[in-house]
Amino acid sequence: MDTEKYYTLAKTALIIPFIAGLLTLAEQFLPLQKMETVVEYKHTSRSAKLGNTTYSIDFVNNNDQFTEAIYNQVNEGDEVTLQVLYFTKEVQTIQLPSGQVLKNDTAEIYFLIGFTLAFLGFSIYFWRKKHYTVKQYRYIAILCLMGLFSLIRIINLNT
Repeated sequence: MDTEKYYTLAKTALIIPFIAGLLTLAEQFLPLQKMETVVEYKHTSRSAKLGNTTYSIDFVNNNDQFTEAIYNQVNEGDEVTLQVLYFTKEVQTIQLPSGQVLKNDTAEIYFLIGFTLAFLGFSIYFWRKKHYTVKQYRYIAILCLMGLFSLIRIINLNT
């Protein structure tokens, strides 16, 4: 298989995960946005394999996972004020109608930073290569698809 004809395309496509990584990294340093919204729906899901429970709250135009303590204090129909990250709209704090501010202490930030470092690191690593093997083209394709999904999610959340 002649893979040299795909070299420029692959190198150009690496811009997608690089931009997704840069946006996610940049939002860690940008100020939080305040968003006033209403709680639409609360639900839990239990993983049989891992034995853990996920507590999710759906707001108007946003949704996120929370700790059990926050989940139990919020009711459907409550008007709340959220402080969210700039691009991904991940909820950092939630202010209840009583004025109490609760910090969302889920470990999602580590997952988000891990993907950010992977997007940036692998993009730079593959950009510096002079040629790619078939296996590396597969890795680039997977990386670009994940980056594309991340960018589409960011665009949808910000429109």
